[in-house]
Amino acid sequence: MSCILYIASNNPLPLRENPHEKLLSVREALALGITDLPDCLLAEDFDKDKPDVVLYADRDVVIHEDGTVEDGNSPDDFAIFPIEKDISMQTKKTYCAQIQWYFTAERAEGLISYLKEQLKNTENIELWHGWLDNHFSHPIQRKEISIDTLTVADIATLDKADVVTEPLIHFCLSITRT
Repeated sequence: MSCILYIASNNPLPLRENPHEKLLSVREALALGITDLPDCLLAEDFDKDKPDVVLYADRDVVIHEDGTVEDGNSPDDFAIFPIEKDISMQTKKTYCAQIQWYFTAERAEGLISYLKEQLKNTENIELWHGWLDNHFSHPIQRKEISIDTLTVADIATLDKADVVTEPLIHFCLSITRT
């Protein structure tokens, strides 16, 4: 079970890679000077050219006890990647993509740009925050808004919505083109 922030659409949602992270082979990681790899990756019988086994990031992420995060605050430090719909996702839309980030106002601006681009292909998309728990009947708090009036504050409110305290509520911004 986990909390998820995701986009839902009737059109496929393209991947937006985080430019600060990349998956490497062991050989590529060693070439970059990464030496703190697990012994199992350095074993003689491990394929050092196997792709996508080491996650490399060009910044450090520190999560403090109070929940605050230090990660360099790069405005483009977020990813959006297509995912399979889960039974807990209460959208009726066909396609879903998860947002992976630590919220900042600048990243929310980047998300708004991504949503604007997607609305060129459809009349409506949804931005959800919910709890994945294999149930499909949680109450939904829904707000309709046009992309022209969507603000960073709207996204901040959604991102900070309490989706883990009983009763579990899913939150949805239904975003229209106009």
